[in-house]
Amino acid sequence: MMTSPATSRCSRNRGLALLTVLILVFAVAIISVGFVARCDVELGTLDPSEIASYLELHPGRQRRFIERRFAAGDTCFTARYRDELISVQWSCRSQHWVGDLRSTWRVEPGEVYLYDSYTHPQNRGQGVNPALCVHVLRHFAGLGLDRATLVVESGNASNLRAREKLGFERRCVIRSFSVGWGKPLQHRSRFAAPPTTS
Repeated sequence: MMTSPATSRCSRNRGLALLTVLILVFAVAIISVGFVARCDVELGTLDPSEIASYLELHPGRQRRFIERRFAAGDTCFTARYRDELISVQWSCRSQHWVGDLRSTWRVEPGEVYLYDSYTHPQNRGQGVNPALCVHVLRHFAGLGLDRATLVVESGNASNLRAREKLGFERRCVIRSFSVGWGKPLQHRSRFAAPPTTS
């Protein structure tokens, strides 16, 4: 998750930096939803032997961090076009370090946490990532899970819209305040009312 000027403020005073990040937590009940990509993609998972392909797709990532994800048991779901990796979505069923919050997200029973979604810039706007996300949700529904959560940085308007179209609902707003680059000074959470069921 990247911070943006619209949602983060960094002011320097005598060598100290105050960084404020607004995070939105979304959740969705895993249901049968459909979404078809506008190009012919093959949906699957990334094998640890394919880390080099992943690093070509998602610049800025480091091999050792991806290896740690696999070692922790996280799964990377993939979309490929003509055998080329074009979109990825990571999932976690235990706990995950959220860098912007500088804390660990603990995944509840019956829940999957989705993170680090990325689509190659040339393939954006073609419905690839939504189709991949639906594939991921169906996979976990088949394992008996009933809820998926993800964290979206509030300045990422396109990701917010895409997740809402898939049925994700806003559940919580987390504000993280840090002085300098150390641990957060404080976290504040405001939970939205749970959605009503009919």
